Amino acid sequence: IKKGISSDTRISSHFLNPGPGYGGSCFPKDVEALVESGLKYNQEMEVVSAAGSANNKHKLYIIEKLKIHLKGNLKDKRILVWGLTFKANTDDVRESPAFDILQGLETEGAELHAYDPMGQDSFKLEYKGEKLNYLDQKYDLEKVDVLLILTEWSEFVSADLTKIKSLMSSLDDSVIYDTRNIFNRNNVESLGFQYIGMGK
Repeated sequence: IKKGISSDTRISSHFLNPGPGYGGSCFPKDVEALVESGLKYNQEMEVVSAAGSANNKHKLYIIEKLKIHLKGNLKDKRILVWGLTFKANTDDVRESPAFDILQGLETEGAELHAYDPMGQDSFKLEYKGEKLNYLDQKYDLEKVDVLLILTEWSEFVSADLTKIKSLMSSLDDSVIYDTRNIFNRNNVESLGFQYIGMGK
């Protein structure tokens, strides 16, 4: 779909990368404002409203898809989350999909650990969950069941898959859930991981 849309020169490939849902200080607010403006003039903004609804469902879909790969049970699964900001190269966590996703994983009973190069302090102030451990470095955890990548930071893109392998609890059950498609599926699966990409 991305390839097809980006072939239209009026659109190009900018901002069409996959992800766990959109966030930030502007776009979610603007979508809601446009819907409200339509209601003010008795004009239902069906497409815009559907975009907001789809974005919210997409975050829940990530949790459900992970449950399928872990045989329906996330309780006590050790999940390492890479990325808390809504995009890379910012400390901005406003409307970040990570809030809803981590809250959902916590509700399912998962053991959550997270690392973000710039956004951890901001995330701590806003996150309403109770059981999230923040790491100083991305490799500061062992016996990991799931590596969940939510932000496409360059240090994640260049991460050492062999090093990641040494952190995982059991390769037969270990999952890399790459919501940004920063890794090559063949490279990941050749090391014995289960790989979940976005839209692949």
